Amino acid sequence: MTADSTVPNEVEVASPTAQAADSAGTEAKAFVRVALVFLAVSVVLGALAGIQLLVPELFAGVAVLSYGRLAPVATNLFVYGWLTIGLAGALLHVVGRSGNMAAPRRLVVRGSLAMLVIGVLAGTVGVALGFSEGRQYLEYPLWADVFLLDGVVGVAWTVTSMARRAPTDAGPVRWYAVAALWWFALLFTAGNVPGIAGVAGAFQSSFYRAGLIGLWLASAGVAVVYHLIPRVAGREAFAPTRLTLLGFWSLAFTWALTAPANLTYSPAPDWVETLGVLFSIGLLIPPAVIVTDLVLALRRRWPAVAGSTVLRFIVLGGVLFAAWPAANLVVALRASSGVLQFTDWIRGLEIVAFYGVVSSWLAAFAYLAAPDLTGRSTRPGMAKLHYTGTWLGLFVWAGASFLGGSTAGWTWVASANEAAVPAAGVGFANTLAAVEGYYVAAFIGLAIFALAQLVFVVNALVPRGAGAAEAPEEAGDAPVDDELALTQSLSNRRLGWSLVAMFLAAAVMAWIVPWVETAGTEETALADSARRYRTAGEVADGREIYLQEGCWYCHTQEVRPIVTDVGLGPVSVRGDYVYEAPVMFGVQRIGPDLMHVGSRPQTDDLGWVIAYLEDPREQRSYSIMPAYDHLSDADLADLAAYLVASK
Repeated sequence: MTADSTVPNEVEVASPTAQAADSAGTEAKAFVRVALVFLAVSVVLGALAGIQLLVPELFAGVAVLSYGRLAPVATNLFVYGWLTIGLAGALLHVVGRSGNMAAPRRLVVRGSLAMLVIGVLAGTVGVALGFSEGRQYLEYPLWADVFLLDGVVGVAWTVTSMARRAPTDAGPVRWYAVAALWWFALLFTAGNVPGIAGVAGAFQSSFYRAGLIGLWLASAGVAVVYHLIPRVAGREAFAPTRLTLLGFWSLAFTWALTAPANLTYSPAPDWVETLGVLFSIGLLIPPAVIVTDLVLALRRRWPAVAGSTVLRFIVLGGVLFAAWPAANLVVALRASSGVLQFTDWIRGLEIVAFYGVVSSWLAAFAYLAAPDLTGRSTRPGMAKLHYTGTWLGLFVWAGASFLGGSTAGWTWVASANEAAVPAAGVGFANTLAAVEGYYVAAFIGLAIFALAQLVFVVNALVPRGAGAAEAPEEAGDAPVDDELALTQSLSNRRLGWSLVAMFLAAAVMAWIVPWVETAGTEETALADSARRYRTAGEVADGREIYLQEGCWYCHTQEVRPIVTDVGLGPVSVRGDYVYEAPVMFGVQRIGPDLMHVGSRPQTDDLGWVIAYLEDPREQRSYSIMPAYDHLSDADLADLAAYLVASK
């Protein structure tokens, strides 16, 4: 999909392999086109959500456009609409080049795409209308998840069948493609097991988050890159080495076990936190190995391909791929977690992983495979504008998030050292004043990134012609050092059993065993008196409104035993959450922690809280919370009752 003179066209003619690729490409075309539409919608909605941190009253009175609903809608459209559907199409294409897709498989693939689209649309509507399940990246209602899972399983089954029937071994493309799809199917099933209460629910959510990034998105992205690199270099399919195998197994072994890294200082058992730290350190290895392996594959070809748009996006994603584990480790380590956890540093990690690494690799695939998938080439000038806007937007957006997160964390430390200015109530104004400039910079970066993606979508979907790009001069096979040569291929049988075993081992260590250990936790007096929600009543109804409005995106409900949380109330323990399903640990502190909000001056007054919810800036001029005047009087009273009851 590029007119760069250094990028090969993927269209082949008159060979069985090419005919097989055409079969897979025909089906993958629809996936890519649908994914591009979701990309455009998601970045527009993301920008509308982001600007509300600067102009919180912008969409006052419009429930579906409030920040707590719009932000998860935009993120999930990007993750499941653009990345998941786009990667599914990419994997069908790259594995199909060496496989075969018979007519029944085509029906399965078309049905799978329909299920994925229905799942994304139904989930989006559900969250927008207030039916969120209240767990990050798992917000879609269960009835929408069923469609998504059905679609993923259909694609996984088809890709696995093609890989087994391939006349030649696709090497790491096959390993990562098959593993990523089945890992995602298993992970999505595990993450959507309903009704897990208390701290065990936090283990479930953190396991899903880690697996979503590493076992699904990163693994699928690596499969695509292993397909792209030899084609950019004008060589035959990638020849796997010992580094290739080491990168695959180390990624499979470490990534999901980093899950407890975002539970540092939580009520989780200490050994679980240690597990997260250890494997976060280990996670430094797989990206370094994989990137090194890919760089070696381009030996002697860098001058010939340096101007390729495809390679630029591969490199951008690769650099961020190698950097992400280091940024994640900073949050996992106890010394730095106390400052950075619950700040915009967490948002920075999301930006780098989703919008940086995986999206860049998927864009690279789209540019290279466009003549196959869309029947048209792209405008080089627009492709360059897309790349420039993407890296610039990411640099500003993620950089402002990391710097803003560090600043917010240190304001909390400073507040704790001066008891008269706690990190809650009116004292939170100090935090908002300190990060205001970073919010402005982050929105500018987001806007640049969003505009770049819209240029990309137009470039990809608006016809330009079917001119073929000129392939680079053939360079022969990539040189492989004897000591790195892989003498034995990874069989389909061994791959299948190993990927299931790896997933189960990670699930047992990072989720099941901690769940069993905390299952017998007795409720505390706080849980029994204030957090034991009945099936009816204003407090229980208020909690449901808290969930549907996405209040937990901006407020945590966890007081940690560290200096940062001094002044927020008694330290949280496991027994406080035994009746919570889902558990309300939260994601970030864009606003103050609400674990004991009903014990603080002003917020212990039901009338004051109702007035604040209706018009936050009338009560506190510095507030960036959206007004909830779209709620009925009864709903406002219920939500206020829930907050005041949080003693």
